[in-house]
Amino acid sequence: SNTKFLAKESFFISEIIREKIIRFLGEELPHETYVQLQKLEDKENIINIDAEIIVARESQKGIVVGKNGAKLKKIGEKARIDLEKFFNKKVFLKTWVKTKKNWNTAYPDWDPGTRPWNRTPSFNVHARNKKSVTVNLTAPGGRDVLDKLVAVSDVLVENNVPTTSDKLGLSYERISKI
Repeated sequence: SNTKFLAKESFFISEIIREKIIRFLGEELPHETYVQLQKLEDKENIINIDAEIIVARESQKGIVVGKNGAKLKKIGEKARIDLEKFFNKKVFLKTWVKTKKNWNTAYPDWDPGTRPWNRTPSFNVHARNKKSVTVNLTAPGGRDVLDKLVAVSDVLVENNVPTTSDKLGLSYERISKI
């Protein structure tokens, strides 16, 4: 099997499956689902994929599975079709849904020091392919660092209530002038 090829493409595979979950479940399910590949084998005529869909609550599991497994089957079929087009090869895709309470805040079986990028799985799902930095705006020079970053950045994302943002110098009026 071609494991180097598969390792490179595993993120893409899990995102295709996740995209189908979001597309077919719409607002029924929070976008914080996570797809973890359990098996990935590239054989001569077929790629075998076992994918675990992780949700935070048992009620969400029922939403993904649907009546008599109909929604999960549709998600799997549409993902398989896209994967076969991408790989130009037959794909055998096996999916199942697992509930992991609070998966999006921490993996209880992972030591925080060994978790990828030392961040929660939820952060890793939403911040993939992005660069991020934390700046302490109350520290000396913090606002100068922010201004330099804003000057060369396309997007600034902050997570404060509006009054806090204004106090820290993050008002739209100030930032838009940089």
